[in-house]
Amino acid sequence: MNQGELAGRIMALRRANGLTQKQLADKLNITDKAVSKWERGLSYPDITVLLPLSEILGVTVNDLLGGTAEEMAAPEKKDDEPKPDKPHVTSAARLSVGRAMPFVMRVVRTGFWVICLLAVLTCGVVDLAISGTFTWSVIVFASIGFVVVTFAPVFLGGVRRFPMSLLTGSVAVFPFLYIIERCTLPGGWFGAIAFPCAALGAVYSWAAYFLLCRTRMNRWNASAILVIVLAAFSAAVNGISASFMAERFPWESVVLSSVACICIAVFLVLRGHRLKKK
Repeated sequence: MNQGELAGRIMALRRANGLTQKQLADKLNITDKAVSKWERGLSYPDITVLLPLSEILGVTVNDLLGGTAEEMAAPEKKDDEPKPDKPHVTSAARLSVGRAMPFVMRVVRTGFWVICLLAVLTCGVVDLAISGTFTWSVIVFASIGFVVVTFAPVFLGGVRRFPMSLLTGSVAVFPFLYIIERCTLPGGWFGAIAFPCAALGAVYSWAAYFLLCRTRMNRWNASAILVIVLAAFSAAVNGISASFMAERFPWESVVLSSVACICIAVFLVLRGHRLKKK
C-alpha cells in the first residue's frame, strides 16, 4: 500500500459520506490540516486514529487500508456465481450504515431527553399526590439533573466534547451529593466523606484522561500507572471513611487491594512490551 492509494481512498470515502475535511477532523478531534495532508499523500493517519476513522467512514480498518477507492465509494458488482453459503457485506452496505449513524444518534438523544422529562414529571406528580409536597422526588430530580449536566456536552457535541462532560461532571457532583445528604441522612457526612472522596475521584478521572488521551505514552504503561494510583486512591477513601466512623484503619483490605493492583500493573506492562515486540 502506497501513500497515494490511501490518500485517494480516504478522500473517496469522506465524500461518499457527505463530509467536509473540517467535519471529519472535528469528529476525530484533530485539525482539518491533518486530514488535508492525508488526502494529499503527505502523511499517514496515526495508528490510534485508524479505528475511529474507519468507523466514521463506514468501513473496516482492513477495507480502509486494503480496498480501492472505487470499491469503497460504489456498490460492488455481483459475481456470476452466487455464494449463498458465504454471505458478504459489501462496502456500499457499510457506507449505508455509516450514513444512518447520525439519524440513530438523533433518535438516541431524543429518547434520552424524553425519558428524563417523563421521569421528572412522573415522580413529581406521584410525590405531590402522596405527600402534598416534594420529598423523595427531590433525590430523583437531583440525580437526573446530575446525569443531564454531565452527559449533555457529549450528546449535543459528540465524543470530542468528552472533556467538557468530564468538567461538568467534576463540578456537578458536589451539589448533587450535598442535596442527597440533605434529603437522606443529614449528619455531616458530605463534608467529612463525600466532598473529599468526590474531589479525589475528579482528580483521578482527569489524570486518566490526560494520560490516555493527551499524552503519547504507551497505553499499556499508562493503564499500569493508573492502576497503581487506584490503589493509593482506595487507601485514601478507606482512611477517610474510617476516620469519620471512628473505626480502625482497614490495613488488611488495603494491603490486599494494593497487591492486586501491583500484579495487574505488572501484567499490563508485560503485555504491552510483548505486543510491542510483535
